[in-house]
Amino acid sequence: MRSTARTAIALLAAAALSACGGQPADDTASDDSAADATTGAETTTAEPTGAEPTALTAADGADYAACADGACEVAVAEPVDITAGEALPFSVTAVTGEGIEFSISSGGSSVGGSVNGVCEITALGTSFQSRCFEDAAELEALAPAPADGELLVQLLGMDADGAAVLRFTLG
Repeated sequence: MRSTARTAIALLAAAALSACGGQPADDTASDDSAADATTGAETTTAEPTGAEPTALTAADGADYAACADGACEVAVAEPVDITAGEALPFSVTAVTGEGIEFSISSGGSSVGGSVNGVCEITALGTSFQSRCFEDAAELEALAPAPADGELLVQLLGMDADGAAVLRFTLG
């Protein structure tokens, strides 16, 4: 009777293994699935899609003269004065690892600040305000067009070389 019970247990174990789709321990599966050590649940590793994120690039490169018409997108790697159309010069005084420091000067007075990440600066004369966003998609969705005479400077992020990518729009 004991051998009958052992045979029945062995048959039930084999049936349970095949019903659950289990594989013998020496079988090398070709997929990337594995059992979670704590839960015993099967996990599968996703295959990489092969798509790499696109690098941020400025449409006008380092051609600051492209801003003369009041609209441009430039890469700024070092301090520079940029004039967009009839607006006062916008001075990038430093490029940091994550953003810029800037100033705006007129008639002997100067104001300045810094922004990091994805941000916008709206300036009228030497008055300005800034705000930052989670990402470029949020900036694109929420950024208003500048009012007449207002300068909108958007920090879109940093390019692969560490330059700040800035978009200038004069209203």
